[in-house]
Amino acid sequence: MAPQGERRLIVNADDLGITEGVNEAIIAAHERGSVSSATLMVNQAATEHAAALAGQHPGLGVGLHFNLTLGRPVAESAVPSLTDGQGQLLSRKAFERRALTGRIRGRDVARELAAQAEAFRRLGLPMSHVDSHQHVHALPVVLRAVAGYCRGHGLPMRVPWVSGAAPGRSLRRRVREQGLQALLHYGLRRWGRDVQTNRGFTSVFDLAAEADAVGEDTYRRLLARVRGDPVELMVHPARVDDRLQALIQIASFGAAEGHLLQQLSLGALAGELGYRLISYRDLTPA
Repeated sequence: MAPQGERRLIVNADDLGITEGVNEAIIAAHERGSVSSATLMVNQAATEHAAALAGQHPGLGVGLHFNLTLGRPVAESAVPSLTDGQGQLLSRKAFERRALTGRIRGRDVARELAAQAEAFRRLGLPMSHVDSHQHVHALPVVLRAVAGYCRGHGLPMRVPWVSGAAPGRSLRRRVREQGLQALLHYGLRRWGRDVQTNRGFTSVFDLAAEADAVGEDTYRRLLARVRGDPVELMVHPARVDDRLQALIQIASFGAAEGHLLQQLSLGALAGELGYRLISYRDLTPA
């Protein structure tokens, strides 16, 4: 437990492994004292580059960014409910539609999770925790597998709590997010017992509708308003290139965070606000 009056903060950088520019930005932010944790995608072109960099920075906790919505699956055996007609993983919208209509098979999710976890193990890095790309483990069919894996291996799991209505989001999107939160709460009650998690969660998307609005004050306001202990601040530092822009829709936010997190130390800023910077591996029982 944290000392009385002190809260624990995990600054986790998503999408490690997606491009070399993202890898370099995450490591630079870690060296600056702004990032304590990252999650690695094991089926991307820059995965091995990411693992090599992370291996040179043992202070960085690295978890599995379980990916069901970008690229090809890792499982050698078929996982047909997770893929399209070309063998590619589904888009997030298509995945959610299948999941919410009962067409994602739990055994396919569990098989792909085991395959990605084994690919992570072969990279030679200790796994600090598990989360998912685009938060698809908020869906019950995925959460059941992820929570079960974490419980069985004594690993923490990120919970993508909604901390408040973000600016500029449509009523339809807010309703969708609240629906997914209801599913997340249901899944945690059913399958998440005995799994260590963050108790608060936030990101720049909770306050900034445009990338050029992200600044040091954004992080101060986020950390002042979020509740829970420990808290995860999710970040996406990036050095943007054409490949990244083709893969994700938030590249402009990645560029903004990549610049900021090398200019300031989030660890020092968090300390001013009563936080102590940790990683998910600090939640693992000794």
